[in-house]
Order: sequence, then C-alpha cells, then structure tokens
Amino acid sequence: MIWDFYKTSGQSGQSLVEAVVVIGVVTVLVTGIIVGTTASLRNINEGKTRSLALKYSQEGIEYARNLRNIGWTGFAEKSGVYCLDKTNVLTASANSVCPVNVDSIYIRSLTFTWVDPVMNVASKVAWDDGRGEHKSELTTNFTRWR
Repeated sequence: MIWDFYKTSGQSGQSLVEAVVVIGVVTVLVTGIIVGTTASLRNINEGKTRSLALKYSQEGIEYARNLRNIGWTGFAEKSGVYCLDKTNVLTASANSVCPVNVDSIYIRSLTFTWVDPVMNVASKVAWDDGRGEHKSELTTNFTRWR
C-alpha cells in the first residue's frame, strides 16, 4: 500500500538522491577532519623542532659564558666560527661550515667576533626539513667584567 503511494505521487528515486547527498556531505566532513588533524600534527611537530633549536641556541650562549668565566685571555683569543656538538665539544671550522652535530638534524655553531673591548657571540642552530631551511640564532656581547 505504501509503495503504491510513491508510485502514484511521482517520488520514485528520491531516497537514492538523499543517500547520494548524505554520502557527499559525510565525505566532505571526514575529509575536512582528516586535513585539519594532519595540519595540526604537522604544526605540533614544527613547534617541537623550533623549541629544541631555541634550547640548543641558548645552550650555545651559556657555553660561551662559561668559557668567558673560566678565563678572559683564552676567551678573547677566539675568533671565527666554531662547531659545538651535543656533548659540548668545540671545534674550529676551517670553512665556516659545520656538519650536522646535534640530534642528527641540527647544525650548531658559535661565531666569535672581537670588537675591542667587546666579544660578540652568535649561537646559531640550523636545520633542514621538507619545508625548507630554518634557523634559530641568538647573539650576545661579553665584556671583561673582573
């Protein structure tokens, strides 16, 4: 009896159109959720990477401060680019380029520039990922305070 009503009212196929529309709306919603989640996860990972790079830059400045505190004479003789690895081994860079030396992705370097009576130290951490090259750089000036 119900089927006879649909046949006479000209509404056959309406439920098929409704099903297609519902499937389309659900597909768009699920795709949006997946894209949003993927972007959020990528941003979280980038934030973590940048935060670690900043931490390593700060460690580089602290390392230079400790060098200054140990002895001004040796500290004041530093000039140029030095590579600082994760174990705090400082090595001079002959060509101002350091290899990847921290956590297999970061390149940390300290640049000492002497402008009497101030030593300028730049701590730079650089890394490369699928979105390009990035860096975190902090600078400070040291003077002989004793």
